[in-house]
Parts: sequence; structure tokens; C-alpha cells
Amino acid sequence: KAHRLTIFFMVSQSSTVAALKGEALSALTSEGSGGERLPRVKATSDFELCRAVKDKGRST
Repeated sequence: KAHRLTIFFMVSQSSTVAALKGEALSALTSEGSGGERLPRVKATSDFELCRAVKDKGRST
């Protein structure tokens, strides 16, 4: 089962994906981030920011 969660960030256009993943990790590991409802993450490699949507086997 996959967990889905939406987190919004205000960032500049020059922000890197690595910086965004760092912000997401900080949000996921902070106090009050959802407790038992969220899977535990310890590193940026434990989650994806997004996944390509496939339509008939092709990425859109």
C-alpha cells in the first residue's frame, strides 16, 4: 500500500530538487507532522517527491 501526502512549499525557481527533498524530510520528521498515520522516514532516499503519471504505459 502506498501512502500519499501533499506538502506545499514556497520556494524560489532556483531551488534544487535536493533542497526540496531536504525541506520535505524536515516536514516529515518534525513534531506534529501526523504521528502514527505517516510512515517513518529517516533520509531523503526513503521517499519520492513525485512519480511520473503513466497513460497506457507511457509517461505523460
